[in-house]
Amino acid sequence: MDSEPSQERKSQEMTMITRILVMMAVLLAPLSFALAQVRVVGAVGSYYGHTVYLLEAFNQRSGDFDYAIGALPNVGHAPYPVIVFFNPYSVVSSPPSENPADSLWTWLVSFGTPFHYDVSLPVSAKFRVCMTPTGDCPVTVGGAAPLWDLGLFGEFSGRSREQSNVNWALRNGYAVLVVFGRHYAGRDAQSVILGAQNMINGLKNMPGLIDSGRIGVTGASQGGFLSVYSVLGNDIAASVAVVPWIDSRAMHRYYFDFLPTIQPPNIYAGSWNFVAQFDNRWKMAFGDDPSSSRWDHATYGAVASRMNTPIMLIGSSDDAMCPVVEVERFSRDLSANGKPNYLWTYSNGRPPLETNSTGQIGHGRVDTGHFAQVHILSRYMFIHHMPPDEVVVMEHPNEVDLVGIIREFAGRYFDPSSTQADRDNLLRLAYGLMGNSNIWYQSYDYRIPSGSAPDVIQNVINLVLSGG
Repeated sequence: MDSEPSQERKSQEMTMITRILVMMAVLLAPLSFALAQVRVVGAVGSYYGHTVYLLEAFNQRSGDFDYAIGALPNVGHAPYPVIVFFNPYSVVSSPPSENPADSLWTWLVSFGTPFHYDVSLPVSAKFRVCMTPTGDCPVTVGGAAPLWDLGLFGEFSGRSREQSNVNWALRNGYAVLVVFGRHYAGRDAQSVILGAQNMINGLKNMPGLIDSGRIGVTGASQGGFLSVYSVLGNDIAASVAVVPWIDSRAMHRYYFDFLPTIQPPNIYAGSWNFVAQFDNRWKMAFGDDPSSSRWDHATYGAVASRMNTPIMLIGSSDDAMCPVVEVERFSRDLSANGKPNYLWTYSNGRPPLETNSTGQIGHGRVDTGHFAQVHILSRYMFIHHMPPDEVVVMEHPNEVDLVGIIREFAGRYFDPSSTQADRDNLLRLAYGLMGNSNIWYQSYDYRIPSGSAPDVIQNVINLVLSGG
């Protein structure tokens, strides 16, 4: 009677030994490649039973180091699929970082004040001074936290740790990597993109540990921008870009040509002060003339032509920082180039730009009050394009309200203003992603039987169309 448990224990022990040997091989032999120089520095703590490792990569453009933290799942087996979460703003604590900028900002955020000036930006990069008493510009920066806290650093949808995609990924056999953009360090935009690319390429060069064919990336705002620009020309399995900006010229026109025409000076000062940090970093890399050919590569069409990665684009109609037209126009250009993409935009009315600055409005309400939510849509994207080793169980309606989402999709599908392209996109979302056979739905709704995703989603669609 003890033979089966004994064999199971032996199998678990062998799996654990294999995991340890693979990680030791990475730790003891720092990776150095032409495309990326990535080194696993060592363990920095534990997160829900997962050892968290610190990785560093030298950035040849900026002359300093980029950092990431990551963990392997406790289920599945190597080589693992991995989800990369881009965190543009949080401070990498010093130590372990030895970068002067990280040391400075670790000290600055220790005071707990919510407002900081862009003190690490080089004087030569101050193309725009701000409408403040000193002319200094504010900078977006996150506070310090224990470096092992993957859930805090990786979560951008406002979910609890238990609901976050970091925890969901680890539970379902995905490795997790959180890449720090170090926005506060005053580096130019191209350096930040290069840092993200280096970390991705470092993962691709971890044979036996990471499955290079199952790497996905995601982020919001500037993290969404990195989820687009870091994968250009690269073979990455999937990307989810939430409220990103895409086209540098379009964004420049929005902030510096359009907004001054509708915002009174006192309101526009806030919008100017918010965007200056980003404008300075972009011009630091590509020059201060938007008509220059150096800006050509950052247009909808140019980016779409270089995108090889299937991408999900998520935006909100009331987004003041990155207008929803960014994802709408980019999706159209991707489709025109035959590039696979999925688009979901939240209908929340227009942003109150006449009475509030872009910084005050932010990215709008995004998925508040909607059944289709960012963290759930992201899960569907990764399951479909880079499935883990085992079938993923999703609970209805506890985890995902299938009836609510399909009803929301149906409202868009039958909207007279929807185009055929809009309807095709909704069908891809419903049948291609939600109806993916790698998912098993456990239903606690008497109207919907549990089962494999294709059958369950068809049942839900039939229920919604029948008025149920």
